[in-house]
Amino acid sequence: MLVRRELWNAVGGFDERYSPAYFEDVDLCFSIRKMGYRIVYEPLSEVIHLEGGTAGTDVTKGAKKYQIINNEKFIQKWKDSLEHKLP
Repeated sequence: MLVRRELWNAVGGFDERYSPAYFEDVDLCFSIRKMGYRIVYEPLSEVIHLEGGTAGTDVTKGAKKYQIINNEKFIQKWKDSLEHKLP
């Protein structure tokens, strides 16, 4: 992710409610978009993600459990924005 420092500071960076992990990046994009900016991505980029490589794959324990916990926090915070999007 590339975000200008001034914009990062204006939105307050990553929302600490998502600590220690999961959804802080998506939340940042929603916050930036709410300020009137566009979120731009490179569709030809390739990302290699090793699912479970860091936190395992069991969403009931360890850091991975925050994938479920923070999903709910994200949905609650952005409920109004999400109502207008496809599931």
